[in-house]
Amino acid sequence: MEKINIDRKKLVKENEIEIKQDLIVPDTKQDIFQIKDQSFYCYLSKIEVLNGKVKINGNIDSYIAYLSSGETTSVLQTTLNFTDTIEDDLILENMNVKYDTEIQKQEIKVVNERKISISIVLKIAYEIYGIDEVELLDDFSDIEDIQISSQKININSVVGQGVGFASLKEDLKIESTDIVSDIMKVKTEIQNKEVKISHNKVLAKADLFVEIEYLTQDERVGQKQEKLPIMSFIDIPNVGEKNSCTTDYQVRSIILSFNQNEENAITIQMEYEIICKAFENREQTIVSDLYSLKYDLEFDSKEIEITDGTEGNNKTIKVVQNVRKKEELLDNNYSIVVYTVKKNEIGRASCR
Repeated sequence: MEKINIDRKKLVKENEIEIKQDLIVPDTKQDIFQIKDQSFYCYLSKIEVLNGKVKINGNIDSYIAYLSSGETTSVLQTTLNFTDTIEDDLILENMNVKYDTEIQKQEIKVVNERKISISIVLKIAYEIYGIDEVELLDDFSDIEDIQISSQKININSVVGQGVGFASLKEDLKIESTDIVSDIMKVKTEIQNKEVKISHNKVLAKADLFVEIEYLTQDERVGQKQEKLPIMSFIDIPNVGEKNSCTTDYQVRSIILSFNQNEENAITIQMEYEIICKAFENREQTIVSDLYSLKYDLEFDSKEIEITDGTEGNNKTIKVVQNVRKKEELLDNNYSIVVYTVKKNEIGRASCR
């Protein structure tokens, strides 16, 4: 009996959340005449997995560019907070969550020259993963005259998983002639992920690609792009150099600022939570069917989803479990009647 640990997608859900907030123009900025553009940066600041429930807190950093009554361009920045909950009996506290956010609808209205109204419909797509222990039959020596249908495949069996945290604070140098007045747009992307594995520990490394669009005091639009290193050590018991790992980087906070004393730099501060899963690649014989000419057999068939260790793709396979041999022999009372066909006769054979 072989046992493997399968990382399975337990639940897929989508929720839509409507978020509304009014924003007052600060005294330091001019009156609003017309909205020019808007940009949003969305992330989950906290994910809490409990038995039967997932609770999340999230933020949408909003950047609203407008034309003032004095015909100058300015930007309003605010953070919209939201919460969401998923409830299902399949959810257990040791599971982990992947998510994707998409703004379905956005509406910015000018209420008056000192106030705007923001309305956003946000869709969150959740995937919840858990680890199942699966028993694979590989020894049938106690059953006589057995015939099996099997195949050899490479399987990634889960060794363990862990969570790490990474933070960075960097000054992004910009042109000395660009005196920043407002941030207009932010984009981040994790690139070039890699891992280095030692005994019971994983070093997760990646490049954080940052793109920031900003407004200068003389109303020019500038752009800064940078790649920043990000890394974390993650403890996973029993992980070794022969194993492979996957990593999922999830933003937990982001703060952008520009210091008037350092007019040629934008400071970015970010925190990431990194979910790491370690796998052992093994060649496994999978029995999908069996029968015996001597005994009547009963067994359960189960479909499981695995990650192919060679191709890296998910696929569904059928496995045999819980084989039960009945005590009585199969009825061997059968015979074959052979009839020799003579010329011009119709041949007939029967079996009972």
